[in-house]
Amino acid sequence: MARYEEFLVDQGSTFKYELTLYANHGGRFDLDGYSITSQIRTTHSSGTIALTPSVTKNTSGVITFELTDEQTALLTEKRYVYDIYIEGPDLKKYRVLEGNIVVSPRVTQ
Repeated sequence: MARYEEFLVDQGSTFKYELTLYANHGGRFDLDGYSITSQIRTTHSSGTIALTPSVTKNTSGVITFELTDEQTALLTEKRYVYDIYIEGPDLKKYRVLEGNIVVSPRVTQ
């Protein structure tokens, strides 16, 4: 089961979150050879992607989920859903993080 996190994102600001994955033996999960994907949508059943965040990984088990200020400026004041999947060399997919993104509107333009 994926970890759940709700994020409050300020419209027009940079947002960054780091998630560290651990293997069953307790050490950090080696992400070498894994691909990673993520999407943000208005609802789980929406056919339209609101944004595709930047997600990067390193071999020491850290996934970085990031939105630029230009991307968050495109989001309106509402609740969005997101998730992050990793896919291994064996082509098995695992959802590692999911949740909501609540956008706080900006005043300063």
